[in-house]
Amino acid sequence: MRVRAGWFVLALVLLFTTACLPPLGSTDAPWLGPAAGPQLVVLGDSITWQAQGNYDLETDKFHLLSDDLAADGWRVSVSSMIGANLTDASDTWDALGNKSPTDSVIIALGTNDLKDATDTTTASAQLSSIVAAIREAAPGVCIAVVGVNEGASNWWADPATPTEWNQAVPGLVDVFAPWVPDPAWMDPGDVHFNGEAGRAAYRLTIEGAADACAGRSPR
Repeated sequence: MRVRAGWFVLALVLLFTTACLPPLGSTDAPWLGPAAGPQLVVLGDSITWQAQGNYDLETDKFHLLSDDLAADGWRVSVSSMIGANLTDASDTWDALGNKSPTDSVIIALGTNDLKDATDTTTASAQLSSIVAAIREAAPGVCIAVVGVNEGASNWWADPATPTEWNQAVPGLVDVFAPWVPDPAWMDPGDVHFNGEAGRAAYRLTIEGAADACAGRSPR
């Protein structure tokens, strides 16, 4: 009975966590912030998922990034999922981004696309396709991309790939937000955080990209 009870508790925790997470590919990712505020869509992977606070079970804070952006005046939807890539972002935009006019889109992706890649050609083409689709649906939109972590030595099959990506992206979008974390914030050689310091820094990076799209002073 103890084993079964333990699995039941774990299942409840996972169910609650999933319920609080707006998944990629969903049309019902919650919108937070003032109804009349400029609309912002954030598309991310597990790194954004962590920054949302979904790993912070001690404090039960599950929407820290959304809350911060809403407090800044954005009408915001953050859509993120473990393992998400640029193809997922395209599907999510088709389902979510066309529901109402969008002022800004932040794409915090590329890490999973490039993990096993030996060059950035395919990922760059995918990003260009997504950018074109967003601009067609929302003329005048500001599109930002958060860079990938070049220092995650255990993540990349080719250590040159993340650098090539970070150099290529700025020419494809309006705003590029570099992500250069302190190694002390990260799991060794990995792209994921080991605590709140890294999550908070990533939230600030995304919030800074949003500020840049809005023409605000950098943080």
